[in-house]
Amino acid sequence: MNKKSHLRIFWELIKTDPNLRKKTIIDHLINVLILIGVMTTIFTYIFTQFGMTKDFGGFQLVGMIASICIFEIYSSCSSFFADLEGNKTISYYLTLPIPSWMIFIKQALALSCRTLLVTSLIIPFGKLLIGSRLDLSNFSVIKFVLIFLATNFFFSAFTLLMLGIFKGIETLRTLWIRIIFPLWFLGGAEFEWNMLYNLSPTFGYLGLLNPFVYAMEGIRAAVLGQEGFIPYWISLSVLTGLTILFTWIGITRLKKRLDFV
Repeated sequence: MNKKSHLRIFWELIKTDPNLRKKTIIDHLINVLILIGVMTTIFTYIFTQFGMTKDFGGFQLVGMIASICIFEIYSSCSSFFADLEGNKTISYYLTLPIPSWMIFIKQALALSCRTLLVTSLIIPFGKLLIGSRLDLSNFSVIKFVLIFLATNFFFSAFTLLMLGIFKGIETLRTLWIRIIFPLWFLGGAEFEWNMLYNLSPTFGYLGLLNPFVYAMEGIRAAVLGQEGFIPYWISLSVLTGLTILFTWIGITRLKKRLDFV
């Protein structure tokens, strides 16, 4: 088959994913909004009673864009491993007359589309909840769109990498405890990278090895302003480079694992 035929099949696969998931997407949106609502309310109105500044809720809210993408890593890996040990629909896709790498790209893009949809609601929903406590005076539309897309694509690529490294459902606990949770919690979910650096330059430089840091810092810089965060364009460049690298490694490992070399 020629490249046009490959692209046509690939596009049809991309279009079918929303149809397959439309019955669950509303429930997923509701779940995310409940999560955001509860966490934002607590961070904004309860944590301030313990000495946190009044804008702490807004700071956390913006970081939740990356956090929701991170939580989806576990869910996506769980679904993929369950499929491998159950219906094996991935095996059907891999028999289609297109390169196997396109199937894995399709999986990543499908995940990106889902996270893009749910995370796009976080800022407007949060603004309704906490009003002026989320200061958008430094909000940059162009920067936000770029880092928003980069963040969602990066975590899809990271998911491909994890699928290539971990082997099945029995490894999910290890994936969460040893990889996802430490990277998330130490990656600026609750603090700025600059605070870590001020505590200890050594810890700060070690923190730069954590790719999740760049998602948190980049999004916050685009929404809250550059001051206090890693330079925006560095965060965007690192995320873009790692997305390409992780996608390549993930696809290579998955092809070997599924014997489609």
